[in-house]
Amino acid sequence: MSKGEEKHSMKTYRKYRFAWLAAGILALGLLAGGLMNVIADAKTKNADVMITSLDRVTLAFTGDLQFTGTVAKQIKKNGTSYPFTDVKPILARADIAVGNLETTLTTRGAAQNKQFTFRSDPRMAQAMADSGYDLVGLANNHTMDFGQDSLLDTIKHLQKAKLIPMGAGKNLTEATQIHYITKRGKTIAFLNYSRVLPSTSWMAGANKPGLASAYNPKGMYSKVREARKNADMVIVFIHWGKERMTVPEAYQTEMGHKLVDAGADLVVGHHSHIMQPVEWYKGKLIAYSLGNFVFTKSKMDLCNQTAILEVALNGKRIQANLVPAHIINGRPRLMTGAEKASFLNFIDRISPKATVKSDGTIVPSP
Repeated sequence: MSKGEEKHSMKTYRKYRFAWLAAGILALGLLAGGLMNVIADAKTKNADVMITSLDRVTLAFTGDLQFTGTVAKQIKKNGTSYPFTDVKPILARADIAVGNLETTLTTRGAAQNKQFTFRSDPRMAQAMADSGYDLVGLANNHTMDFGQDSLLDTIKHLQKAKLIPMGAGKNLTEATQIHYITKRGKTIAFLNYSRVLPSTSWMAGANKPGLASAYNPKGMYSKVREARKNADMVIVFIHWGKERMTVPEAYQTEMGHKLVDAGADLVVGHHSHIMQPVEWYKGKLIAYSLGNFVFTKSKMDLCNQTAILEVALNGKRIQANLVPAHIINGRPRLMTGAEKASFLNFIDRISPKATVKSDGTIVPSP
């Protein structure tokens, strides 16, 4: 072989080597994409798994948590992780998980003059963090059951466990704070308010500890508008409605719509101790109530049925999915088979402005 032929041969070799390398990279990309599609397909067929991708932010929401009564007995017997053993994989896989804490975490204070007062083991703050929670809503009708000190203790224990307490604070500024979290390049804004409080004395003041109130919603709407300017997604986590009612109160619908009009992308409710409808409004999702989650047994079995709401943000597109669970001995256990199908069918029936598919996916009604 001449020197010129050798040079041409080497050039040809480099050319083909580059082509082979490019083809290999392309094949790997297609393989990765194919694997992602396979994963997505598998997860779509399994309502207990959220669809995920590298550029998609996933969130998980649960209803009411309290660790007293039957739950406390099981925790004493089985450890602080007991309530979350079955649902931890669902909570932990979300980029951000949020729950409503319907109890105090304290050993101090005197019970307030009300029908039900809840005081739970402060160690449950760390148990919640270990199970996957990131933010905890405190704006409700139980986080001051043992006075202002019990609220401040609860906040302290949550913060020690690296959890973010929402809707409460040493003053009104802290209680109504917008919490911004950035994940995968997306900024999510969280706000927490309550429209159910035992007394005006529970409302945070300029220099008074307390909770974020939605009784006069103008301030809440203003905060939502502020959050809209600074976030890719705005979420309002709100305590409202009437207990053991599957139909939202008229004010819930009006308030939910106004929250969306003000800039909320997602409104998630609690307090009713029972699941309420899901609704698409102007392309945004309102879940009126997620019911109980970790709770003592109710005589009304619908109150023992719950779901984790999973939401994915991909660009400006919102996808939502329900993962049903049945609360047994204070612990939510994932539903399967006929029980799961029956539950999802029930949510679909009570949700005239959304369709809940057999895999748990929530889509707009046709």
